[in-house]
Amino acid sequence: MKEEVSQIIVETDGFSIGDVFSHGFDIFKKQMGLFIGFFVLSTIIGQVLAFIPLLGPIAQIIISPILSAGYIFVAYKVTYDKPVEFSNFFDGFKNNPAQFVIISLLTLLIIGVLAAIIVVPIFFTTFSFDLFTSSDFSDPYWLSNFIQDYFPTIFIAFGILIIPMVYIGISLMYAPHFVIFGKMEAWEAIKASRRFTNKHFFSFLGLLVVIMLLNIAGVLALFVGILFTAPASVCIIYAVFDRMVVNKLEGDNNIDDNLERHLVE
Repeated sequence: MKEEVSQIIVETDGFSIGDVFSHGFDIFKKQMGLFIGFFVLSTIIGQVLAFIPLLGPIAQIIISPILSAGYIFVAYKVTYDKPVEFSNFFDGFKNNPAQFVIISLLTLLIIGVLAAIIVVPIFFTTFSFDLFTSSDFSDPYWLSNFIQDYFPTIFIAFGILIIPMVYIGISLMYAPHFVIFGKMEAWEAIKASRRFTNKHFFSFLGLLVVIMLLNIAGVLALFVGILFTAPASVCIIYAVFDRMVVNKLEGDNNIDDNLERHLVE
């Protein structure tokens, strides 16, 4: 399976944003109730964990990437008209869950290192140590005053940081898919995702811009729209992988014999 997927990455010839949007919405519409229900449930789980001191955020880091993988399992089953149950959203707990967590941790580590490399030197060359030792942190307006006084520097620092952040986000977003369909370890899946997305980077960038605008519209629709646009966005992202990888596996082999044996029912 790894060899087949790796070969497909080499042979991929791009995608149409309009086509994957249509394909993604078709997947979403087939099981709209399940997708929305799971989005609401996973959001509630995340919020509850966020309010638990210390252990909550740690549990959130572990559980969230596994729950997110559930969308991929269900989107795959819906695409190929396989029986789907709500419990399939939790298939990530049965299929290499540690790899999803490792991908998430490595992503956070990479972002942290980048932030340290880019932001910290800017701040140290701009601010004196006395600024922090002499500041009254008990003042409720300290942070707002700090941002107001040093806004240009803060804007430049995070403006510089956003470029590599976008690159990392795009490069790593298909790592969980390669864990599921390629049976890869976390680091191997990250490298495969980078090769896959870098080959058509600006197409993926354009896709994410359109998805971002879609979700902004969902938020503006009294936040109710996000119940539809957020899970639909995940289906659209999966639709790209389906068109470029999974569909080719189906074309070259019998998908039931080739892929289904790798996925826990």
